[in-house]
Amino acid sequence: YRVPTIGVLLGLLTGINLTYIAFAPIFALYILIQSPRQWGKLVMMGMGFIITAGILVGLVNLSRYGSFTETGYKFGAGEGFTTPLFTGLYGLFFSPWRGILWYMPLFWLLPVGWWFLQKKYHSLAWVIIACIAVQSVIYALWWSWHGGVVWGARFLVPIIPIAMIGLAPIIQWVFTSSANNRAHHVAPLQPMRWIIIIAITALFILSIGLQLLGTLYDFNAHEGVLY
Repeated sequence: YRVPTIGVLLGLLTGINLTYIAFAPIFALYILIQSPRQWGKLVMMGMGFIITAGILVGLVNLSRYGSFTETGYKFGAGEGFTTPLFTGLYGLFFSPWRGILWYMPLFWLLPVGWWFLQKKYHSLAWVIIACIAVQSVIYALWWSWHGGVVWGARFLVPIIPIAMIGLAPIIQWVFTSSANNRAHHVAPLQPMRWIIIIAITALFILSIGLQLLGTLYDFNAHEGVLY
């Protein structure tokens, strides 16, 4: 039941935006890597995706816009994928008003966490990279890559949960080592682990604090800068 559920959930994503169709091949390839030659699983995922995206979401689009594939965007009026790629990528990750690395400082730890993750869960680690890359490239190219008058990179919010999986190995490494040391009455945590604990805690508090600031201060007063 898990594989069809993946297809259904991916199909529901297209109800948010049709660009999420690009995620389906990523998870299809992951399923094939995890279960070689078990094409039945891929078929079940595809059926779940087609039923949800092609029929359910399609019917919603038909009722609202008069077409299965119409989603409300106005490509004829100038909307489209017209931003230079590196301009959009810089804006989404590094620019002062949108850069996710400033609005979500925990992202700075992802390279370290990903390195730990790929040692044990190689395929999953690359799925995370692929999802981040696809989401980033699509919206870096979008004409309104900044997402309008908002704090931060709202178009990258959907990848934050899957990106945070990369932090799990770091946390596991730190606290598993700590528990083992206490159980075997050995020396306390090494200095490097203390540094990582402090870094995770500080970046977590900073990330939460920035989200609170974003909810406390009205961005509409800064429309001239943010748009």
